[in-house]
Amino acid sequence: MRLSSPGLTPLGREFTFTFDGREIPALPGETVAAALAAQGILALRHTASGAPRGLFCGMGACWDCLVTVEGRAGERACQVKAAPGLDIRSAPPGQPSPLAATVPELEERAPDLLVVGAGPAGLSAAIEAARAGAQVLVLDERDAPGGQYLKPLAAHRAARPDAQHRRGDALRDEAAAAGVAIERNALVWGAFAPDEIAALFGTRPRAAAPAPAAAGDRRA
Repeated sequence: MRLSSPGLTPLGREFTFTFDGREIPALPGETVAAALAAQGILALRHTASGAPRGLFCGMGACWDCLVTVEGRAGERACQVKAAPGLDIRSAPPGQPSPLAATVPELEERAPDLLVVGAGPAGLSAAIEAARAGAQVLVLDERDAPGGQYLKPLAAHRAARPDAQHRRGDALRDEAAAAGVAIERNALVWGAFAPDEIAALFGTRPRAAAPAPAAAGDRRA
């Protein structure tokens, strides 16, 4: 949802994208769902029976707010950032988008500790491990660490951030100071072994696994 509390300043000038051909104003950093809701557009798609569907959880968990973005069906409006000129449709395309090009070689990462999810718990665990000397990689599908509870302001800056936002900022600063590597927009989609997972970084597939354990070590 678009915030309108006193003390909040937009990060930049409004721009527009289109939703079913209608121009929609949006702020830099705002999601497609937030911009549409600000214009009173609550039905983002319709089911096969004709029932309307829109925002429900607002945090990417329920998949009710699916829209078509630049021809790509099944995108979550609450997770896609608005951008100038973006073409958003409520209905799926007549033809599916082409499959991604074949990747000649899978890129691999092998940290000492791999953490999936950059919420308060994931960041806290990553910070402690990094402070103990481990090389830590955190994967998160959002564009900023903090999870749902400590997510930063997206489209505004606050003259006086509240305690929750200050806590999120402090945790992100601690992670950076500890040397925690955080990969944003990383969608974990598969696990092929206890120590190997597959993730999509934007459009780039990668495999990630903890580094090989020494004799006698135990890995989760």
